[in-house]
Amino acid sequence: MLFLTLLWSLQDSPKDPAVVLRIEPLERVYRPGEPMAMRFVVENATDRDVELEEPIDYLEGLQVRDPEARVVKTPARIREVKRKHRVDARGFFGRTLDISRILSVPEDREGAYTLRWQFQDHASAEVRVFVIRDWLATVETSVGNIVLEFHPESAPMHVLNFLSLARKGYYKDCRFYRVIPGFMMQGGDPEKAAKLSPVTAEFSDRKHLAGTLSMARGAAPNTATSEFFICFAASPQLDRAYSVFGSVTQGMECVQAIERVKTDHSPCASCGQTLPSRATQHCGAHHQDRPISPEIVIKNIALSVRKKP
Repeated sequence: MLFLTLLWSLQDSPKDPAVVLRIEPLERVYRPGEPMAMRFVVENATDRDVELEEPIDYLEGLQVRDPEARVVKTPARIREVKRKHRVDARGFFGRTLDISRILSVPEDREGAYTLRWQFQDHASAEVRVFVIRDWLATVETSVGNIVLEFHPESAPMHVLNFLSLARKGYYKDCRFYRVIPGFMMQGGDPEKAAKLSPVTAEFSDRKHLAGTLSMARGAAPNTATSEFFICFAASPQLDRAYSVFGSVTQGMECVQAIERVKTDHSPCASCGQTLPSRATQHCGAHHQDRPISPEIVIKNIALSVRKKP
């Protein structure tokens, strides 16, 4: 009985696979209308030379799921092969292909796409790429316009979140309600923000410099929702602690004009404390740093795709 049980276990135990498939995006963010390079790899996962087959059409076996996890491309069963390769132990072969025709998605379907590649009886691990156009946002304020560009390669979920809110008109009539000279100006609506779902932090090596667009948050890292700020000057204390997702590309003169508006910063409207004219800290929890002459209103945020030179 013991012998039979052992024999059954050996017969049913899985063997080491001879083939490993991989797909490797060359960029974290793909832009519709531009080439999207993806590397397809067939690897000999054994310690001996083997003969491996190459598909005629690599893309046939690609499965694609959209940001809502719905399958938008079903992989076909690839039966015909282009050729056979003699591959050394732990060796591999493959091709780098443009998959832009597969991920040519409309504006309202931008987001995180999940891809998996199948060939014969093998399948790759899933990879996730972000499909986001090269957007610009013109922030029309009561004192002038500010044009923002985005850095989805550093904080794609924050970029998508901002774009979604801007399209919905969320920021219309919101204010830059906090202005601290020498530090930053913060825009949005704290009461409306409390009703939104938070975005997971995307801290990166990008620095907080003059003109940097970054996301405000609470004390915990994953609490950002809609409020954002633009730096007046370098603020290294914020680096790798707040999610940088864009920067000012036009309109720094408007940003500098907002920095000069009169606020309740000094003297503090609540306690009367006088602070240095370019202080980067407030005088307590009650301090609002609110512009009082004039108030800075966001009239509209218009999105456009950057034109190629």
